[in-house]
Amino acid sequence: MFHDNKELYEFSDFRLDISERLLLRKGKRVSLSEKAFEMLCVLVRQSGHLVSKDELLAEVWTDTIVEENNLDKNVSLLRQVLGERKGKEKFIETVRGRGYRFVVEVRQIEVESRESRVESQSESQISNFKFQNGNVNGDEPPTINERQIIENQQPIIKDHRQNPQSAIRNPKSNKVIALADWRHEPEENEKSPEAILTPAQITEFPIAKRKKFPLFGAIVFGLLILALGYFAFTRFRSETPTTDAPIKTLAILPFENGSNDANLDYLSDGLSESLIDRLSQLPQLKVIARSSSFKYRGANIDLQDVANKLGVQAIITGRVMQRGDNLSIRVEMVDARDNKQLWGEQFNRKVTDALVIQKEIAQTVSEKLRLKLSGAQERQIARQDTVNPQAYELLLRGRFTARKGGTENQKKAIEYYRQAIAVDPDYAPAHAKLSIAYAALAANSVGDPKEFIPKAWAAARKALELDENLAESHLALANLYRTDWDWSAAEAEYKRAIELNPNLSDAHLRYSDYLSNTGRHEQAIEEAKRGKELDPLSLSANLRIGWALFIARRYDEAIAETTKAFELNQKPVPASEFGYVYAAKGMHREAVAAYRESIRLGDTSPSMQIYLGAAYANAGERENAQAILKQLETSKEYVSPGELAILYGALGEREKAFASLEKAYAAHDLQLQFLKVDPAFDTLRDDPRFQDLMRRVGLPQ
Repeated sequence: MFHDNKELYEFSDFRLDISERLLLRKGKRVSLSEKAFEMLCVLVRQSGHLVSKDELLAEVWTDTIVEENNLDKNVSLLRQVLGERKGKEKFIETVRGRGYRFVVEVRQIEVESRESRVESQSESQISNFKFQNGNVNGDEPPTINERQIIENQQPIIKDHRQNPQSAIRNPKSNKVIALADWRHEPEENEKSPEAILTPAQITEFPIAKRKKFPLFGAIVFGLLILALGYFAFTRFRSETPTTDAPIKTLAILPFENGSNDANLDYLSDGLSESLIDRLSQLPQLKVIARSSSFKYRGANIDLQDVANKLGVQAIITGRVMQRGDNLSIRVEMVDARDNKQLWGEQFNRKVTDALVIQKEIAQTVSEKLRLKLSGAQERQIARQDTVNPQAYELLLRGRFTARKGGTENQKKAIEYYRQAIAVDPDYAPAHAKLSIAYAALAANSVGDPKEFIPKAWAAARKALELDENLAESHLALANLYRTDWDWSAAEAEYKRAIELNPNLSDAHLRYSDYLSNTGRHEQAIEEAKRGKELDPLSLSANLRIGWALFIARRYDEAIAETTKAFELNQKPVPASEFGYVYAAKGMHREAVAAYRESIRLGDTSPSMQIYLGAAYANAGERENAQAILKQLETSKEYVSPGELAILYGALGEREKAFASLEKAYAAHDLQLQFLKVDPAFDTLRDDPRFQDLMRRVGLPQ
């Protein structure tokens, strides 16, 4: 039958005829299952608007109760049929945890009914035809030609484009079979009487004679078609994601806190970070570090865009809700190559079972990713730690606080770790985190190394005693061996940490620092790049490449990489970063300006004062340098004797410089690890006493 009100839509290369239940691409019919077609109709009708999952289920499965997984499968099917591929045109957007949105431009095409077409246009043509053939009374039945003219009229499509198109129908079944020969609106000359041919005129057209096609030409033509078909197939297959292949790269976004209580942010963040830690232990899986993946928060995130920026194939998202003692966690994993949901599940447990849930999620993810795990890896993923739930909560709070940055937050994090240990003295991760936090305070000259380094040693050794397979324990120990100038032991621990957790970005970055300090510059740069690969959006990870280049004395490259790192994070480059390079290149006045700007912006540390003083001295402004030196010598703050030697050396006071270095050696000053490579020590490098000091520190000559 003909529809008085046809419902037609066009988008991209497609035409959707809802009345005839047809989807066509460039005039060719596209096969779709019944439910997928109905789902496409709902999305197209509401194009540009969010359609919730509940609404889709109600519209498509009206009388049936189905699982949400059926919805995801049909969306995935639609994406494949429409040709949605990574880097190509996108049709259906996933709004995480909510539903879907049809995002391409959709045009609704208005169609006049066939009857109105016949009434408005055929009547005059028929009368003109009758007039030409002597049938002018209008009371005789129409001739064969008259009926043919009427039957040949097609619906007129009202559109603003120049070539509107209509459907061709099978005269036997009256069904739409193709849209490959869509017609245009009749021009004026087509409506004139002269355009209507008489039967005699029609028979005057010669019948085309079929030519014989040479056999050789047929063979060549056939081979050409086969070659083109093979090329098109292989090209399409290469551009289409192979979703059956195991996924090897993964990002876990911060779980959404659905409790509307900011005090529970530590829990949603902590669970996702714990999942990162557990899955990172698998060497066959690249897991993006927290500091990069946690930049993407909120429900309205384009997962394919995130995947492109992080360089991953799959993304895990989650939503955490706590009501009293009850905990509900919804987790989804999406294959970003075709935006297909691989898995989704809801976990309802008690808050005290948070650690158990994390283990269950990790096990399920490894199964859904189709990873081939060894027996040891399966046991590692499934390992159930006997941890006091309160200690686990305190660890999560400590990590959450430490990430906020700043000295005070670091000190608060230390208190949380200490409380976790008080609740559960055998909790190895808490000891490892405590060790790293203590060492950081000493390294940043926030606290006296004499106080914090022994505490860091005690915590690291306890962590290793409790769990020798915890990568963070070995990383903490490696950092301490480095400060203790036990270079071979430090390298062994860095390598062990990376072996236990190949995805631990911080281990690669710290190992890069170690390699730089010992003069192995090419290896240092490569290790820094590996750390950045695992944490692509982290400012710290990106800066490590610039630092390794600076220590290698590739100054212009260092500036370029450092600038790129800050631009990526949309932050201005700290002036001090340029100051170090200017000073090393002998551009002392530029270095003075850079250090002064850094101090103006808030960095008033003794270290920055020392480098400014040295720049003054090298620029010939000795009075300013002497004033800074006097201030530092009487300061109540901790001043590194190793760094102070740099200022003495710039002022030409070598005896005082080496006296300060001996003091640094006796105190095991952390700054002496840079003796071999820091350009700031160049004024003292030609003195035999300097070479002797390097030997005692254990650095290669």
